Amino acid sequence: MLDARARAPSPRERKESLGTALPRLRCKDSRDLGEGGVEAVKRVLGIDPGTSSHGWALLDLSTPARPLYLEGGRTADVRPLLAREGLGMVAVERAVALWKPEANVHAMSTAWEGGWIAGFAAARGHRVVWMGATEWRTALVGHSEKGENVDGKVKTALLMFVREFPARSSVHLRDAAGVACVAARDWRQRLAVR
Repeated sequence: MLDARARAPSPRERKESLGTALPRLRCKDSRDLGEGGVEAVKRVLGIDPGTSSHGWALLDLSTPARPLYLEGGRTADVRPLLAREGLGMVAVERAVALWKPEANVHAMSTAWEGGWIAGFAAARGHRVVWMGATEWRTALVGHSEKGENVDGKVKTALLMFVREFPARSSVHLRDAAGVACVAARDWRQRLAVR
């Protein structure tokens, strides 16, 4: 289990850790199935980036119909998560900048955090999927309008579709699990079409 109080890497540390891997940067997505045609994804890591800590959820896709929740939580440093064996895909929630001055600084910081996480995951050779909150929430529950209790519907959907998902969970864990669940489902559908 990761310590949620771990120190977040500084911008300089992030740049240095990415700098050693950038020459090998190869982001896998739905257009890159590898040399053999179909590349199986066994585990997907969902990440909900934040400014000081990130929500994360690890799902096992051995049973395609219903993924299995392995673990999740919040962490300040996602690098140990990205170094795990057997990780096939990293799904990152894409932040969008709002056109409100008071919210824009937070949204831009979150977008920056998500960008370095996706870049670091791609540099490690993981398939990276970006999804906005509106995209994955619409795919999971049919809409993403805040007034319609979308968070409660996301929780209900995850409890129904993801085996062993905890009944008590934070919004960051649910967002990470939601983006991972939708990314894995979309990936399987794209493979079936080919």
